[in-house]
Amino acid sequence: MSKSNRIARGDFYEDCRYHPMLCVSVDHADDTLEGISLVLGGGLSACSPTHCGVVPMSADEAIERAVNWDVYAREKGLPTHGDLATPPDVESTTAAACA
Repeated sequence: MSKSNRIARGDFYEDCRYHPMLCVSVDHADDTLEGISLVLGGGLSACSPTHCGVVPMSADEAIERAVNWDVYAREKGLPTHGDLATPPDVESTTAAACA
């Protein structure tokens, strides 16, 4: 990755699994990015900007990919995450739990 395309903390990028990621930690000296997958919604995942082929994304691109993950994944032959791509309806979930 060229210096002009360096990903910084707070940027969005595509990791080597094609997941849209929010960068939370960067160490360019060690060639490491850590981010949170917008598809999985938690946990940290590390990538090498040089060896993993990470791609910078805009916030709109990252959110669109996360929201429509199952469609994108099917098109690319990747694992889908069905219920992880769309958050549950909080009101109906809460109403069912309280009934």
